[in-house]
Amino acid sequence: MITGTSQMDAAILVIAATDGVMPQTKEHLMLAKQIGLEEVIVFINKADLVDKDDLELVETLKGETAKVINGSALMALEGQDHSCIDELLKALDSLKVPNRLEDGPFLMPIANKLKIPNSKDCVLIGTVDRGKLKKGEHIEIRGFEHYQKVTVGEIQVFKKSVNQVKAGEQCGLLCRNLISESVNRGMWLGAPGTVMTTNIVKASVKLYMLNEHENGRKQGIRSGLSCITFCSTWDKGCRVFFENELLMPGEFTTAHIIFLREVPIRKGSNFTLRETRKRVLGHGVVVELYEDQFIDTWHRFDADGFLKGLKPLDENQKRK
Repeated sequence: MITGTSQMDAAILVIAATDGVMPQTKEHLMLAKQIGLEEVIVFINKADLVDKDDLELVETLKGETAKVINGSALMALEGQDHSCIDELLKALDSLKVPNRLEDGPFLMPIANKLKIPNSKDCVLIGTVDRGKLKKGEHIEIRGFEHYQKVTVGEIQVFKKSVNQVKAGEQCGLLCRNLISESVNRGMWLGAPGTVMTTNIVKASVKLYMLNEHENGRKQGIRSGLSCITFCSTWDKGCRVFFENELLMPGEFTTAHIIFLREVPIRKGSNFTLRETRKRVLGHGVVVELYEDQFIDTWHRFDADGFLKGLKPLDENQKRK
């Protein structure tokens, strides 16, 4: 849900009026807004099957979202009453178009890849995060200790060939002579020398741990916890070292997040921490990158000594 939502500008959250607000409903709203998805429309389905009092209870989500629409998708499909769908379409048309980062070097996280049979070419799919890209330009692929330069032979947006793609557009890039077996979802495409990778970040994040009422933990967690980080289109295991030894549910703190292998990331990146793929620990924003350090194993890892010798990574300096 996290990696997929990170590529969207808006979302429709569908809630069954017969079931009401489930524990995961507020979690999904929180995750969507945490990754920057500010425009969320709530569609309360099966509204014809519940009493008005029950429907008002479900509508308590109005305090957390901009728009709540009641209706029945089945009645609209059968042609009995399609007013709720008309209202939904109007709500979608009224959404604000987010600001696009069209200036700056091109950057696109890879969401998927398509291998072309009997060819050395490969199509990489994703949503442009920053900048512009023209057909025929050279770009680089970085992430998870992989680096490769490729040439963009063709660009397609919704199955139509275009000469240029810009920030906010979902596209497919036909890359010439690409070693597709070594390219995976989560790697970043970018202008040569501009994609940052490291295995150490500082999240002076107001790292917020969900409490019990938000479907989070009942007890606190200690520094050095092993968990999973979700950022843009990738997710990787890591260890998190807090500023304080213990973090209680609902608290904010500063933390260093360390990976065994380098990941594509930059200052300002939003991320989510999960203890398992079903329980969210918290979320935050990256404020500092450090030069990557070799870590072979977590066995006998000395965090205090390791963190003392860190050197900040200069994002303005082009990578070789």
